[in-house]
Amino acid sequence: MMSKKLICTLTVIMLVFNTMTIAFADTGYPTAKNAISIPYTENNVKKYEVKTPEDVKREIEITPYGVDPGEGALRVKETSGWTSGTVYDGDEESSSVLSTILSIGLSAAGYFIGTVQNIVKDVALIVFGLDWQEVIISSLGSAKAMHSYAYISKLGQVYTNYSWRSKVDIEKREWYGHSFASFKGSDGKTHTGSVDYLDDTLRVDKKDHYDDNWIMDKTNEIYKWNLDDYVDAYTHTTIQ
Repeated sequence: MMSKKLICTLTVIMLVFNTMTIAFADTGYPTAKNAISIPYTENNVKKYEVKTPEDVKREIEITPYGVDPGEGALRVKETSGWTSGTVYDGDEESSSVLSTILSIGLSAAGYFIGTVQNIVKDVALIVFGLDWQEVIISSLGSAKAMHSYAYISKLGQVYTNYSWRSKVDIEKREWYGHSFASFKGSDGKTHTGSVDYLDDTLRVDKKDHYDDNWIMDKTNEIYKWNLDDYVDAYTHTTIQ
């Protein structure tokens, strides 16, 4: 009798486990196994670097305050930054006994992030508050360089029907570096962590006409002649 109950219990547990495995299978998003970053390919950039209509709409619904500027008034407004939250693998990573790879330089998308020693030292100090002397370089360790994107638009807006409406949207893309490292500490434990380098950009791309004067003239032209909105962006194609 007890053996039958035990078999039934084990069967239920296995069914629940299998159901959970299926439910948490391929969702299209990074999982715990590859949550640090995803491969850097043009297809992945196009897949993940996309604004939703809600993201775009939040940028253009602007309620005016203060003095009425008058029908047809023009201005250029820069949006706050937007990011998909995705981090992309670098071109290079290094894993071996740390003392043998400390001087190797690592890059992300062709842009130098730092040597293995720089990256491990940053992670040790910033993430764990450890001095370099507390990193056991005679043991195995690894380092990897990564990057992410942030986007900012310049919006050409016209004041009409008592509100500002966006007619032109030109976007720029900023590249930022990130690093990951693993190492053995003097406490006898393995430490892993990542550091974001957000104070300086690796690179800045701008769509054509990311210029206040051009945007102002184009906004006036669209308003005057009732033309279609003009959008040149990496993350979206229309003004909602």
